[in-house]
Amino acid sequence: MQYGKAYGYFINREGGTTSTLLASLSLASTAFIPIVGQIVFLGYEAEVTEDLERDPDLEDHDDFKFDNFSRYLKRGVWPFVMHLIVAAIAGLGVVAAIAVGFAAAAGLNAPWVGLAAYMVLLMPVVFLTSLFSLPLVLHVQLTGELRVGAAFAFASRFLGKLWGQCLVTLFVHMLISTALTTVGFALCCVGVYPATVVVMMAQSHLSVQLYRLYLAEGGEPVGSAAEEAEYRDE
Repeated sequence: MQYGKAYGYFINREGGTTSTLLASLSLASTAFIPIVGQIVFLGYEAEVTEDLERDPDLEDHDDFKFDNFSRYLKRGVWPFVMHLIVAAIAGLGVVAAIAVGFAAAAGLNAPWVGLAAYMVLLMPVVFLTSLFSLPLVLHVQLTGELRVGAAFAFASRFLGKLWGQCLVTLFVHMLISTALTTVGFALCCVGVYPATVVVMMAQSHLSVQLYRLYLAEGGEPVGSAAEEAEYRDE
């Protein structure tokens, strides 16, 4: 995995600083106009993901331009919906963990036992959410469509081949992204938006790297006739 390239390809190029600042403004706009700026950024992120997947060097992509606002907005709807679906499923897991925690605390009359049970159950929920969201969102980004059944089938095949590598990648990404966002908050909180942009674009780069490993392991390309046939057979 090329971690250094993942965190540097977006900003360390001609026009990279401008793209980072404009994308940051898109995210920051959600403080005044909810959701829209986030969808616009997700649309741009999907386009970059597709550009990277087509480039052998994993670096060529278009700059962020507000002239493409409507195109980004349209492209970002389905990734946004997929994020909502993942969040809803994760929410059910969190509710279940809370319920078990309350039951344990009430049954044993020991609040600390309930808290411990909640934390123990919460860990696999967070882990599985992060693990499955990567291929699910990637499928939507590469197809430009929301096909929930096909996306979950792809995620199952993807993780079946690469779950170990995905786990390591997510752990490293978590460490680096935490450091970057901490620095962003330290800069009077203003730097958190550029840091978030770099982190999210790095995740897209890492996703494409993992996708190429998946193909190298014999996985079917997203949207191919073979993938469609395999999906229907499941």
